[in-house]
Amino acid sequence: LQGALAVCLVGSALPASALPGFDEVRRAFQPSDTLILSHEGAIDKYIGDSVMAFWGAPEIQDDHAARACRAALAIRAALAADPGSPAIRIGIQSGPTLVGNIGAPGRLNYTLVGDTVNVAQRLEQLGKSVSPAERTTILIAAATFDHLRGSQVRTEKVGEMQMTGTDKLILVHRL
Repeated sequence: LQGALAVCLVGSALPASALPGFDEVRRAFQPSDTLILSHEGAIDKYIGDSVMAFWGAPEIQDDHAARACRAALAIRAALAADPGSPAIRIGIQSGPTLVGNIGAPGRLNYTLVGDTVNVAQRLEQLGKSVSPAERTTILIAAATFDHLRGSQVRTEKVGEMQMTGTDKLILVHRL
């Protein structure tokens, strides 16, 4: 696998009894789902108010990073056009990942695991502190940035950041 994307809806965690909250989550996921798929990504799973998607499996996509970034930018544009949509944060990381039927006998899921996935999720979380006032924050790591050379995706360097759960510094860019 080559790239992972984590999308989190900000402030959308509501008790199950709050039915209007389900409409908000569905309204945010619908364009995200459609745009991920239209950029030839695959949706791995929904985790609470988040969606995990990936590019580059089962078939290699040389432009996986550009596809993931274009999907993220399209999600931002779609939600910006809907004033009632929630704020979101997106983290994108590129790198090797284990993908396939993972789990225990009787409970296998086609999914992805590894440091690349963890960094994508941590980048999404980092958006809370990097851009707290933005409705949509999209952060990518240096590995994804390196794959964007020659594409028309524009980035802004944020700087080296400490990721939760690791002592490594990661160079972060914002779309």
